[in-house]
Amino acid sequence: MQGQDLLQEILAELTPPLLLIGSDKHIRYASPAFMRLTGLGDTAPPCDALLHPAKSLQTSGHCCWDVLQTYLAAGESALWQLRDGERGWQPVWCDIRSIEVAHRSVMIAIEAHPLRGLACPAAIGFFRGLRNASADTGEYERHVANYLRKHYGFGQVLWPHPARCDAGGETSTLATGLLAAIEAIAPEARHNGLFDVIVVHAGREQIFHIFQTMAETHPVWLAVAGAGRRLNIDSLCCLQAAAAAWRPTAATPASHRPMLSPALIELLSPTEREVLACLQAGLSDKEIAGQRRVSLHTVRNQVNAVMHKLGVHKRTQLAAWNQAMRQDV
Repeated sequence: MQGQDLLQEILAELTPPLLLIGSDKHIRYASPAFMRLTGLGDTAPPCDALLHPAKSLQTSGHCCWDVLQTYLAAGESALWQLRDGERGWQPVWCDIRSIEVAHRSVMIAIEAHPLRGLACPAAIGFFRGLRNASADTGEYERHVANYLRKHYGFGQVLWPHPARCDAGGETSTLATGLLAAIEAIAPEARHNGLFDVIVVHAGREQIFHIFQTMAETHPVWLAVAGAGRRLNIDSLCCLQAAAAAWRPTAATPASHRPMLSPALIELLSPTEREVLACLQAGLSDKEIAGQRRVSLHTVRNQVNAVMHKLGVHKRTQLAAWNQAMRQDV
């Protein structure tokens, strides 16, 4: 028996911060790691007093059960708020699963991990280089959006800001809705700078993961949605670094702006990298079409795509790219 008890104790210690919540909103099980994370005692509170999911940040009386189907349908993880003992609230990255009996959800399993200390020097260095290579914040935001769509599959990447909500169109309407949802949430979540909001867009609920930038005046947010897969340490580090590297543009003359960074090559597809190499070799569109055996129309579209992703407006800027970039290509 002593050996079995020891084995159970070891397994309990190896279990990640896990929470099981019944349909009555009461906690049925909390792993030792979860209890250490929250400072839970022998008597656990109802889940809505311990864990704040997206909707409960805006409207009282909601808990994880109210957003369960939204998250399951999206197939995504969550950035929620967890009561951290008596010290307040901390953002946590949650994987959510439904435990079903006879096709009916009877319990929610939540694996929660604190989001502090996830900074990755490589990711921070990459996005700082990308920001230094961008002429202004708008160009940096476009580069980040392209990178996140290409490498992480996010369908929506926005930077909600009041100044960007007056342009009209579908994107502007969505940004306005995001800002309203962000401003409506509890102040402690906004202070933490990492959380989820759920907005209704195009007739359906959408989950957006929100990351605050380091703006010193009016808050600027990075909002991403539609990846269709769960967050992981890699994507979280990337998103945090992208938001942290955002900064207002200094009034620097164009002649003193930094050269294009080699990090920008990550934004291009393999085909676009080949086109870039041809442009750097000084080939014309007609010569590129002949060399790659595609139509002139296709080449012009590819050239425009390369210039758009790299934020340049003249072919001469690509031809002047430094030798290090050519070697990377």
